[in-house]
Amino acid sequence: MSFEHISIFVADHSDVVLAGFRTVLSHYGIQKVYDSNTCEELAKKVAERQPSILFLLWNLPNLNARQIVKDLRTLAPSTKIIITLEEESDFGEAIHAEADGYISRNTREFVLPAAIESIVTIGSWIGPNIAKYLTKGEGRTLFRSPVSLDNVIVRRLTPKERQIAQLLAAGWDNAAIGSYLTVTEDTVRVHIKNIGEKVGALGREAVRNRLLARTKRE
Repeated sequence: MSFEHISIFVADHSDVVLAGFRTVLSHYGIQKVYDSNTCEELAKKVAERQPSILFLLWNLPNLNARQIVKDLRTLAPSTKIIITLEEESDFGEAIHAEADGYISRNTREFVLPAAIESIVTIGSWIGPNIAKYLTKGEGRTLFRSPVSLDNVIVRRLTPKERQIAQLLAAGWDNAAIGSYLTVTEDTVRVHIKNIGEKVGALGREAVRNRLLARTKRE
């Protein structure tokens, strides 16, 4: 995949990290790289540049990253947002920002182009360090456990719909479901709509309530 048309904005308080991003990205032909080591008017700066992707440090000092993500959905709607985490354990809180992707700040340089390609092509990304954390130890407790669907419901759903129905009933949001199943949030919404038609419910919450009425937690 050619990255020449892609522009990147990096928000991080470390000048070393910013320089590292520039070096790695230039190696892959990405020349339009903007950065900021302060949260001052960050949303405005990103909105002015309208980058393809924003790498946003979750705990940038004096910054409400969750609010920035929300603001940029209006100010820079085409910009995909990847939250960078200093600690994988921050993922449990950061996931609620509903960003497009999550990556460890300590990731290996060869992971960056994979993250960029994934965000551009399918709209989501979970870094390997975070994925590893989620499958082991403390990370496994971040999400509520799956639920067992009623057999009547199971027979109506496709295999993918069953996966999404289980996660939806367990309380996962669309961003988390999409990242976990490596599909876009739009795809998750379509599946939920289809599930709703099969179980006789309209709207995400109504679908979840109908599933909960016919399920039991494992």
